[in-house]
Amino acid sequence: MLRHVHFVKLLLVVASIAPISTVASNPWTEITERDLETIAEAIRVSHPGPVDTLNPRFGTFLEAGLADARERAQNVENFQDYKRVLMRFANGFRDGHLRLSWPVDVAYYRWPGFLPQLGPDGAVRVGLSETASAEEGEVIHSCDGRPLTAHFDENVAPYYVNVDIPQKRNYYFSYALLADSADAEFSQCSIGEGQARRQVDLQWRRIDRRQALDKRWAAVGLARGELGLHRHGDIWMLSIPTFNYWSSDSIDQYRALLDDVRVNADAIRQARAFVIDVRGNTGGVSVWGDRMAAALWDSDFVTAVREHTDASAYADWRVSETAFNHNRTLAERLAGDDAETAAQVAAIADGIAEAMRAGEEYYQQGEGGAGQPLPQGESPFSGDVYFLTDYVCASACLDFADLILRLPGVTHIGLSTSGDTVYIDNTAVVLPSGLASLSLSMKVWRDRLRGNNEFYTPAHVWPGGRMTDDALIEWVRELSADNQPGFANGG
Repeated sequence: MLRHVHFVKLLLVVASIAPISTVASNPWTEITERDLETIAEAIRVSHPGPVDTLNPRFGTFLEAGLADARERAQNVENFQDYKRVLMRFANGFRDGHLRLSWPVDVAYYRWPGFLPQLGPDGAVRVGLSETASAEEGEVIHSCDGRPLTAHFDENVAPYYVNVDIPQKRNYYFSYALLADSADAEFSQCSIGEGQARRQVDLQWRRIDRRQALDKRWAAVGLARGELGLHRHGDIWMLSIPTFNYWSSDSIDQYRALLDDVRVNADAIRQARAFVIDVRGNTGGVSVWGDRMAAALWDSDFVTAVREHTDASAYADWRVSETAFNHNRTLAERLAGDDAETAAQVAAIADGIAEAMRAGEEYYQQGEGGAGQPLPQGESPFSGDVYFLTDYVCASACLDFADLILRLPGVTHIGLSTSGDTVYIDNTAVVLPSGLASLSLSMKVWRDRLRGNNEFYTPAHVWPGGRMTDDALIEWVRELSADNQPGFANGG
């Protein structure tokens, strides 16, 4: 059975772009209202949430959140106001798959030369600094007499943080000192340890948007691995920063990595430690994770474990023209590169069409049924096997985690993953203004092994600092030495 395909961006224009009235007293209000109504209607007719009796909150929020957003739209005066109204509405669904993207955005942010980091201990520290007035690692006690956490919870979290996934606060916290045109800028921050605490005057300056987002990522301590199999002495690291392999070139690149893993499988299995690195991986096509696991472990055993994770699950596709067109078009795209997957997707399109003719709300994919016990087996690896994650592991990356973390001998390390709802398989809707597009799900998993917005917490939590390759390998060497005393000195 086809597993699921995430974040397919097939653009569907669901409303014609009518000219904005030139006599409107506030054209931004009109733009915002029109886009809000398009978002709400797309969700009503194409998303499984509004008709999902197992999640009544979704439909309730759709109408209540829309009413709140309509009120906020009356005060919109510029692009940033518009963006915030839409982001607050979308974020309120607590669904990471329901998201907005912006073909145009602010050209720059403003920052004081340093960005904060919220640590696992709840302390706010300087996560990144390019100014002598604040050193990385120092505690930020308050800004303008108020804790940054309070500012963040009021002015940042409502637009970014899924409250069901608490580590999202850590991931987005650097926005507390990364201002756009709608943000207030603090004058002073109290920084330092103990008696060394001092008042630092903030010198705000422009920063290019792309640079700002890179620095925000660095302030959290995150870094992405480079796709490939990398050897660091007696430790091997397999880095898979995405599962988004759709085009012929990208599919060929991933298949070449699979071949490389198969060629080096014996050496990997005999290594002191092997790290499966999914830093930065936000998802893509689930089948690529399954095929990688099969290249590392016994293929039949991996299939049995996957059948355990999926045994009781089935999916309901929301019956709509959107879902039918999405799957029909995707099957055509995949036909030349992956005939097996293309045939499975085409069968889903046929099923949706039949359910549409019958007037049904859902087309059921899969049978579900009683769960199967987890197969028992031995690890083929002589050394330690570590599964390394960070805050952004979501969607197909979490599907990979469902599998890998149930294979024998695997230890989860790094940072807690993200979580995702049971709503999956996305398409995109271009909003009438052309200023944004909405990505929304068309299918809901039933009886999935991992619950709604459930995430994985590592057995060994990253101790802090930038998660660079060198720092990670040093950390893994220490973990491995603890588990294998004979390797304490690298031998």
